Amino acid sequence: MSEAIKHLEQKEIILEKDNKTLSSANKLLMESIGRLVKLNDKQQEILENVVDNINLLKNELEDTKKENLILKASFGNSLENAQHPFINKHSLDTVETHNLLLQQKIVGLEKQISQNPILSKVVHNLQYDDEQVSKLKYTNNTLLLQNRLLKEQLTNFRNLHYQAVSEYQLNNMLNVNVGNQQKNNIIISHMDMNSLNQNELQPLKVNVIGSDVEDNSY
Repeated sequence: MSEAIKHLEQKEIILEKDNKTLSSANKLLMESIGRLVKLNDKQQEILENVVDNINLLKNELEDTKKENLILKASFGNSLENAQHPFINKHSLDTVETHNLLLQQKIVGLEKQISQNPILSKVVHNLQYDDEQVSKLKYTNNTLLLQNRLLKEQLTNFRNLHYQAVSEYQLNNMLNVNVGNQQKNNIIISHMDMNSLNQNELQPLKVNVIGSDVEDNSY
């Protein structure tokens, strides 16, 4: 019984150590998840800012295209009315130059929108971080389950340990009580034998009454 108790105590120590290790690992994982969530929130904010900037660029592009169409129409009308006294070559050159600038601006805006490295990088990082967070959450849930199972196993071992110790102590008490009872029985038996021997060895006493004895002297 004592060997079984020692084995249970050793098993209890091992389980407590494993439980402590798992708790520490779980704490580190929770901290890592917290940092990743903060990073994810920060990147989400960056992404939203980039999207807002792209929307502004798109609006500017649309406005520039409209302005360019108006300018083209004005330029066409100017060519048709080249003989007008208020239209000169300098004005036409200015309109054409402005048109070229608008065309270049349109091309630049379209390129900036379609090939935005910040946006693609942020989206890639967000997808990568989401995958990493999911893996860490899965690992964390697995460790939490193992931790709970170890705690239940540790509780069962403690209950078994307490039961074994109680039975061991109860058996010791019963053995002591039986031993004391046997000793008491031996003492009582010995006292009975002494009393019996004393009664057997005691001489028989006969009481003689004088008036009942006949006098034969006559």
